[in-house]
Amino acid sequence: MLFIYQICQTQKCFDQARYPLLIGGNQDSTSFTCLDSNSEGSTVIGGYTNDNKVSQLTGTKPLVVFLRDGKIQWTMTFNILNYYQVSAIAFQESVETYIALSLQTDSLSSDPFNVMVISSSGTLYAFFISTFGIQGTVLQHGLKFDDSQYIYLAMQPVTTTKYFQMVITDFTLTNKNTNLFKKWPYSGSQANTVTIDVSQSYAYFGGIIKSQEGLFYSSIVSLAS
Repeated sequence: MLFIYQICQTQKCFDQARYPLLIGGNQDSTSFTCLDSNSEGSTVIGGYTNDNKVSQLTGTKPLVVFLRDGKIQWTMTFNILNYYQVSAIAFQESVETYIALSLQTDSLSSDPFNVMVISSSGTLYAFFISTFGIQGTVLQHGLKFDDSQYIYLAMQPVTTTKYFQMVITDFTLTNKNTNLFKKWPYSGSQANTVTIDVSQSYAYFGGIIKSQEGLFYSSIVSLAS
């Protein structure tokens, strides 16, 4: 797996003098698909860019932008084969030390997992593997990161056959493994969102579940964390 990331801390890539703030759009398109903010006045945004003035690379590359008080602090682009955008991103609950993100891949990728943790200063902390061989897509509201050690994912397979998938993984470097993986057995189901309660004792996964009889239902599934 080829993995390269880089940080831009100058105004070469982005123009901070214009308002509204313009990001990319120098030589090609840049688009954002997800964001999160916290009480510290920071915002982290994920998406992709085709603009080689932004990425310094050729083709569509995942992009992360970190802002504090409305000013760009750093940006990060990733060059990983068959990964083309950041589909979900979240600060760690109650703290700003780490940021979890999901990199969306295509069906050609052989990588079993697509979750990464970076620091709020723009350095790579960990790229996660899956002990269950999971591969899938996490939508904008499908990722939560608690203040202890777990990342919660509402995940859908990369293939067109949809399943309601729930994933919990441990982000500590000593245990970068999947702690829980549950999949609803009937295709056509979709896990779209996840949240955790204030005590961080339960995770709630929302989406659509297909019954054995072929009927579809809006569903919330709770798991003790």
